[in-house]
Amino acid sequence: MKCPSCKTVVGDKDLACPNCKKVLRLKCHVCGVVTKNSTCENCGTVLLNKCYKCGKLNNAAMDKCPKCGMDINASIALRESIIEEFAVLTVDFRNFDEIRAVLKSEKLAKKFQNNLYEIIKKNALQKKLRVQFVDGIYIIRFCKDYSYLESCKSALDFSILIAQTVADLNKKLIELKGIELKVQMAILKRDVYAKAQDYKSGLSINTVYSSDDTMRNLNSIEVVVDSFVYQVTKDIYPFQSLAAVYVKNRMVMFFELILAKLIKIENELSVDAELVDLPAHIDFEPDESYLNQQLIDFNTLSCSFIYSKQTTIIKDLQKIASKSLSNPIISVRSQDRIGKLYALKNDVIQDIFSDYKIFRLSCSDLNKYNAYGLLKQMLLSYNNYNEIELLTNSLIVDALSTNEKVKNLLLMDVQSNELPEDFRYFYFESFTNFISSIPFKTLFVIDDIQNADEASLEIIKYAYENQRIGNVGLVVTSNTEFALHRKICQLMMSPSYFDIEIKPSANKKLVEYLKNSIFDIKNTFFFEKALENTKGSLFYLEQALNYLVDVGVFAYDNQKYSLLNEKMVVIPSEIDELIQKRVKHLKTVDNLFELYALFLLV
Repeated sequence: MKCPSCKTVVGDKDLACPNCKKVLRLKCHVCGVVTKNSTCENCGTVLLNKCYKCGKLNNAAMDKCPKCGMDINASIALRESIIEEFAVLTVDFRNFDEIRAVLKSEKLAKKFQNNLYEIIKKNALQKKLRVQFVDGIYIIRFCKDYSYLESCKSALDFSILIAQTVADLNKKLIELKGIELKVQMAILKRDVYAKAQDYKSGLSINTVYSSDDTMRNLNSIEVVVDSFVYQVTKDIYPFQSLAAVYVKNRMVMFFELILAKLIKIENELSVDAELVDLPAHIDFEPDESYLNQQLIDFNTLSCSFIYSKQTTIIKDLQKIASKSLSNPIISVRSQDRIGKLYALKNDVIQDIFSDYKIFRLSCSDLNKYNAYGLLKQMLLSYNNYNEIELLTNSLIVDALSTNEKVKNLLLMDVQSNELPEDFRYFYFESFTNFISSIPFKTLFVIDDIQNADEASLEIIKYAYENQRIGNVGLVVTSNTEFALHRKICQLMMSPSYFDIEIKPSANKKLVEYLKNSIFDIKNTFFFEKALENTKGSLFYLEQALNYLVDVGVFAYDNQKYSLLNEKMVVIPSEIDELIQKRVKHLKTVDNLFELYALFLLV
């Protein structure tokens, strides 16, 4: 290979270019593994760190920054953390040597150990957490939550997930090999200044209470917490007292989580699930660990975060509507493949929020460069006008306002002699007066709000913070990268704010959901191919089936699909290409109504 900087030929094992000294690879100072990344792929140790205090790039093996003297370990933690005090989970698998002896294969035992590590890393990655492996113990710092209580809850929920996984493994190990995997987990209060060696609890596994012998596969799984974690979570999780031990010359009381009340020993399948048997190559099962339907109610924050599915989003919205909030603000986020507006058509929203008047608008890609463009769209939408009508009928501007500055906004004619602060203040007053004057309960549904211009978002933020939103609520949709509460932080303190993220569903669940309409085609090659490309998206599956209707392969009558003509058809695997093909076909058959509906969906 060649050095990317000076093009000198370098060896495969060279850590730096011998000519220009550019660093090509890094060697982990903990486990010795060579990697191209700034974090060790083997043990999770950070290898390079930009000093939190002075910004100097340092080798993480050093104790202190040579420029400002800041502790490197603290610098790493501060860059990763949202809060300074948080819960740390340690996971210690105690009997790998016994497992290795029983398996009678070093290769098999290593694979078994690696699989456990991957399960832990995979679930930690969903929360954007780093897993560190030090002295045979896995260390996870739950430092991405917004409060210490939420950090403790996240750590406890994570430990329960691991306990469930190990319990399922033990059931098989006991049946096949007569041995169980032993694991001790400890959840401790720590801060950004704690070093890796400070994460050990100091509690011996021999002091931990063992569960009843009738539940043998729980006997070897323990989750213990210190008194700090116990005090803030004792009303949420079941605990029992253990012993007190000395940690750093201080007596610390420990408590055990009662796992028997929290996890299931046997995996129970629903009756409907057993009726669906999909071939392996078309089955799709998302990681269910994050698909929790319950609201996550923060202690220090009053908003709610919901993980939903395409088949349950309407029910989740109905739960919110049943709360009878005066100004609900709901952010619905999803991947493009799932379809940001799936199941959120106007008539559906009207049925859910029956006592609201609904106004809907959409932000195009160009809107982000159009100052106050979203405010203009909201004003037009409320008066049942669109931008085309505005451009073709100048009388509309006069009808909407007699104020010259509002007219300038509608015509996008910003006067150059206006001071920015004066201009912003005027639109803040104009917008809040407009919102406050709406006499009936109103819901603005704004699609693709990630394209909204910053000026409009700032005005909406001011209106909300100054409690000038009257009878108005919002439902906004966006991609998963955008979150409204990051733009308007005050929303996280409001019980009226809900952030809903729609996740993929298992293909089996999608088949169950559509079972009445697909009964006659479920064994066809065309349906199998569409399902193979679905990857958990009900939106994709329905678009693929409708595309097959468009091209004459399937017929659709009385809400049921049937096979019409077996012919060669290529079903695009990407949602964008599939939509483009549908749009092109619908244009040729002049099906304007369905074409318009399709544009609304995407």
